[in-house]
Amino acid sequence: MATIKPFRALRYNLSVVGDLQHVVSPPYDVISTEQQTLLHLRSPYNAIHLDLNPAPERYCIAAKTLSTWLEQRALVQDEDPALYVYTQEFTLKDGVQRRRGGIFAALRLEEFSSGKIRPHERTFENAKRTDSPCCRLARRT
Repeated sequence: MATIKPFRALRYNLSVVGDLQHVVSPPYDVISTEQQTLLHLRSPYNAIHLDLNPAPERYCIAAKTLSTWLEQRALVQDEDPALYVYTQEFTLKDGVQRRRGGIFAALRLEEFSSGKIRPHERTFENAKRTDSPCCRLARRT
């Protein structure tokens, strides 16, 4: 069985970023080029600046942006660890409405071969590297 535990999440500080609807965005893999541009213009704190920025070194820029938002207190960390319940409502292309829920928790890393954790999407090696210049830059700021 997978081991989970509460953690201290980062949340938007509404007194800095304003209305939450201006800073959230759909998952990066469903955003059109036009929608990406509109989301970038919507707010300097829109999540798109982390998920899908147009820079050649986009992971470096995302790390620097995250660091800046933390310094500006646009994102703040909860004081107490918690499990976070969420619900998503969305409409499929065929018009069918769906609702799903889950929890966010800290998860103990496991070998894939253990079968305790199932993959849910393909990830890119460059995004997972912790020895890149981008990660070192983010740790310094």
